[in-house]
Amino acid sequence: MKRNHRKKKIHMVILMAGVMLMLTGCSDPMPDLSVEQSAKIAEYAAGVLTKYNKNYSGKIVNDEVIAEQLLREKAFAENTEKVRMEQARNEAEEAKQGEKDSIRYKSDMSIGELAQFLGITPVTLSYDGYIVCDAYPDETSPEEAVFAMTATPGNKLCVLKFTLANPGAQEESVNIYDARYRFAVILNDNTIKQVQATYALEDLAIYKDSIPAGETREAILVLELAEEEAADIDTLVLSVSGSEGSARTALQ
Repeated sequence: MKRNHRKKKIHMVILMAGVMLMLTGCSDPMPDLSVEQSAKIAEYAAGVLTKYNKNYSGKIVNDEVIAEQLLREKAFAENTEKVRMEQARNEAEEAKQGEKDSIRYKSDMSIGELAQFLGITPVTLSYDGYIVCDAYPDETSPEEAVFAMTATPGNKLCVLKFTLANPGAQEESVNIYDARYRFAVILNDNTIKQVQATYALEDLAIYKDSIPAGETREAILVLELAEEEAADIDTLVLSVSGSEGSARTALQ
């Protein structure tokens, strides 16, 4: 082994000497070399050195170091993904909790005060209950009705009924339509249901008409509920919001 190693050293010295001779000549001055020729000689010299250098492995780092680095990078990526998922989960929980908090409240306005909020006084507003049905108006309603709505399969219509009354001595105009209020109903203190858009003239959300002195008019709001929800209505809270603020009124 020592003898072979010694031979390698001798070969290396001879080769390096040859390279030096190529670069300098024996006694002649340094020849002019092109950039390409200089690069080739440098490449050859480097090849000789690396070929006979037992400490040179041919790689900047060995396989062990590479494998260890890859493991570190994988662990970092997995940890980053876990952090991201945890953050998304926390944000979802916060949003869910915020929604729950938003519907946990005491009724802050009576139905009479709601009429003032809507700007329809001296016309009064009262709640007359609700009906659950498959279609509104039903088949017994007059044929000249201009509005009809049918529940989609698996659902029911919940029609909230109101009365607008003018107790005064002169005709009064009611214009909720131009105010662009948004109506929703909170069902059983935990589910927010948006009121369905209709073309019914008596739709409270878009009501616009005049009520003669001493007369009343019917008004409605329509919800579409799953059959199981419609069969288990415990509490209903009407929520109204607009540019001037919002109001909530317990209906039942």
